[in-house]
Amino acid sequence: MLYLILAVAIVIVLAGYAVYTWRLASKQQQAQADELRATEQHRNEAADTARLNIMTMLRVLEQGQVSSTEAAIRIMSYRQALPVAEQQQAFFKPFDQLALATAHIPILDEWKALSSTQQQAFDEQRTALEQQYQADIKAAVASYLSAQA
Repeated sequence: MLYLILAVAIVIVLAGYAVYTWRLASKQQQAQADELRATEQHRNEAADTARLNIMTMLRVLEQGQVSSTEAAIRIMSYRQALPVAEQQQAFFKPFDQLALATAHIPILDEWKALSSTQQQAFDEQRTALEQQYQADIKAAVASYLSAQA
C-alpha cells in the first residue's frame, strides 16, 4: 500500500512537471512567433520606406535636382532594404553600373581634401560617366515611375 501511494505521488509530481515544461515550451514558442512577426513587420516597413525613398530619389533625379551619380549611390543604398528578389530587378542595373564606375571618386571630407585641380579632374570623369549611362538611367527612371503610377 505504501508503494502504491509512493508510486501515485511520483506520477502526480512527474505529470505536474510535464505540464509545467509543456507550458514553458508553449510560452517560448509563442515568444519566438511574436518576435518573428515583429521582425517581419520591421522588414516590411523598411522595404516600404526604401521603395518610397527610391521613388523620391527618382523624381528628384527626373527634375534635375541631383546628379545621376548621387542618385545612383543613394538608390543602391536604399535597395539594400528591399527583399532579395526585388533587389535583383533589371531596373537597378544602370544605377549599379554608374555607382560602381564612380566608386573611386572621393566624397565628403576626402573630396574637400583634394586640390581644385583634382576636384575638376574627378568632376570631368563623373560627368563623362554620367553621360555614358544617361540613356539607360533615363529609360529606367521612366519605366519605374510609369510602373508605379
